Formats: sequence, structure tokens, C-alpha cells
Amino acid sequence: MKPKLIPALMVLALCVAGTRSYAQEPVQAELGEPFALAVEETARVEPDGFEVTLRSMSDDSGCDDPKDCTSYLFKGTLLTRLGDQKQMAQLMVFFKPGSPYRMEYAGYQVEMTSIRRAQKGGPLLATFQVVKEPSI
Repeated sequence: MKPKLIPALMVLALCVAGTRSYAQEPVQAELGEPFALAVEETARVEPDGFEVTLRSMSDDSGCDDPKDCTSYLFKGTLLTRLGDQKQMAQLMVFFKPGSPYRMEYAGYQVEMTSIRRAQKGGPLLATFQVVKEPSI
């Protein structure tokens, strides 16, 4: 290999590494506490190890009107997992601030409460909260 090619390959490797998703490790979350995920991120909700993965989210997800965010649109895919059980859901839903979208799975309720960008030009983040369904 030519000596000039080695530094170029190192720079290319660093650029590729910099384009990976936010977190390689799952986001740590607690039952009843909000957490935000970008596409391809997973949250592990303790104490039971319930997992939520934001597999995909379209770029037109978020506020219906950037000047007046009275409702959110979410188009994307969520994967929920508890132990060996898992469920993938392809969703297109509308919800309002204060009235989250709710999805039930394995005795838990996954609530999506908002979709936003932390910074202009940054990735879309979906905010979730996981609660245990009450026993009957």
C-alpha cells in the first residue's frame, strides 16, 4: 500500500464512524420517565428491561405547522421487546400535546408525547414514556 493512501484511509474511516447513529448502547430509562430517541436508537426501560427501538421515522413527521404545534404527525416504525417477545408496528398517527399516542404491548403502555428537533438541522427526536398497565 502506498504511504499517502494510509492517511486518506484513516480520514475516510473517521468520517464513516462519525455518521453512525447517536448511541451504540441503549438509552437507559425508567418506568414513567420521558426519554427521547433518534432513528435507530433503543431505550432499555428498567426495572424490567422493556425495550423500545425507533426503527424509522419519515422526515415529514413532527408538528403539523412549524408556527403552531397543536398536533403532531408520526410516520414510522417502532419495535418493542420484552425478553424473547417482540412486536414491530408500522404507524401513521396524529396526536396532540397533552394527549399522547398510546400503544399497548406485553403489559406495558408506550406513550409517544412529542416529535421535535433538538437543534436546527439536527435529527428528529421522538419523546416516549413507558408505563406498566394496571393489573385488573
